[in-house]
Amino acid sequence: MESRDRWIETLRSASGLVPPESGSDEARRLVAVFRDELGARRPYDGAFLAAVCGVTPPEPDAPEPGEAKLWRAAAEGVAVGTPPGDGALLPEQRGVSIEAWSEAELCALHALWRLARAQRRDVLRERCFVAAAWHVAELQPDNATNTPWALHVFVEHGLGLDEPASLVHAEMMLHNAMTGGPDARSRWVLLDAACELATDPCH
Repeated sequence: MESRDRWIETLRSASGLVPPESGSDEARRLVAVFRDELGARRPYDGAFLAAVCGVTPPEPDAPEPGEAKLWRAAAEGVAVGTPPGDGALLPEQRGVSIEAWSEAELCALHALWRLARAQRRDVLRERCFVAAAWHVAELQPDNATNTPWALHVFVEHGLGLDEPASLVHAEMMLHNAMTGGPDARSRWVLLDAACELATDPCH
């Protein structure tokens, strides 16, 4: 899976989804009612799916963690500052389990890449690559739950900068997500990753 086109094809196929028409009633319903197989709705789900589906995100009903704030900015087209540091994007949230923190961190990386692409901000793109390199060096891809957040960022890092370790990292993330079949949230994450790798993203 060395080529971009092969990755796009693989991720689209793994997702098994087609995004609803941007701004459609179907899209708004998905954003409003989405729950995973356990009936859970996470703080970022509404804003993430709103960004994917091209609709306005719902108002939060509680203070949002860092990754949810980034997804809200992505959905609303709001510029954000470059996260400081030369490693993790959310070091202030490292007070939870490694699995929960890793997933939040990768979710934030996925959102920041969308912001970098949509707003054509090279400084954000470079910050994403710095974070991706840090993840490859410091964390195992199975530290998170099997939601493949930011998988495409590792593909971009590997293909664009000739970093084979990042491609291996992405392959392992995909393998973990596909073990037992991707869950409902992972399907949308995989679809958005494919769209971000394409020259014509979904929305």
